[in-house]
Amino acid sequence: MISDFIIGGVLVAVGIIAILVRRSFARLIYRGIRLFYGEPWADDMLRGRPPVRIAVVGAFMIVCGGVLLVTAFVG
Repeated sequence: MISDFIIGGVLVAVGIIAILVRRSFARLIYRGIRLFYGEPWADDMLRGRPPVRIAVVGAFMIVCGGVLLVTAFVG
């Protein structure tokens, strides 16, 4: 199906972008939360290691998109 190719390609592309710009994306999220809710909330909401979490989600998106592309090619 053509939709499987499109969705799989988009998932892979977004996953690669998320892995490449994970630190700046985490900073952008922090600044947005700080702007709307204040600094104490932003510090509490982003505890831990957000860049690593973004990289894990990006890798998961690449795997899901790759599986979708392979099943589209095979089917």
